[in-house]
Parts: sequence; C-alpha cells; structure tokens
Amino acid sequence: MPDSLEALTRLTMQMVNITVHDEKIIMTRKVLTLEQFRDDRARELATKHFLTGLTEIFTHIFAGMMDKGLILRDDLAMLAFAYTTPISALIHLCDREPEKTEGAIAQIEAFSRHFIAAYGVK
Repeated sequence: MPDSLEALTRLTMQMVNITVHDEKIIMTRKVLTLEQFRDDRARELATKHFLTGLTEIFTHIFAGMMDKGLILRDDLAMLAFAYTTPISALIHLCDREPEKTEGAIAQIEAFSRHFIAAYGVK
C-alpha cells in the first residue's frame, strides 16, 4: 500500500517495468490477446488480466490511500478504471511496437503524476 503520492508512482512504474520487460509476461499477454477470440478460458483470463484484475488491485490501493487521506474520496471503481485503462493501453502499445516502449513508459509515468495532481490531497 503506497504511503505517499510519490509511492503510488513508484509502485506503478515498478509494476509497469516488470510487465513490459519480463519475457514470460510479454508472451502470456500476446498469447491471451490472440487466443481470446478462439477460446472461452483465454477470453476470461484476458479480461481478468487486462481489465478487471487491474481494476480490483487499484480499487484496493486507492481505498487505502483514501483512508490515509492521500487522495480525494471518489468512486473507487471508477478511479481504478480511469487509472489502469490508459496504462494498460500503453503496455499493449509496447507489445505491438517495441520501439515505442521507452516513450510509452515515460507517458505512463507522466500520466501517473497527472492523476496524482488531479486526485491527490494537497
């Protein structure tokens, strides 16, 4: 659980760096992306991996941060969805166009800081 606004960005970037650079995670994401259209189990795993699982994780994180007075009180599920969806889209960009990985990672960090500026308690 992040204990500061900066810790949220650090946590996010640690998760992103693992996700974008770990070959097994990359391969799993690519297989799920392809197989989700042919296999029900792959579709369910893709939905959980790319959307609902991330939203659940960050709903929990944001609840703790709200309780600590770090971020504004708002709809937890909507905040988590708003935070994770652009990050997930940029991770998929890294898979499709690896030459854009460095820029995508920089954009994710900038987005995290923008989110904090908008929702962080000053």
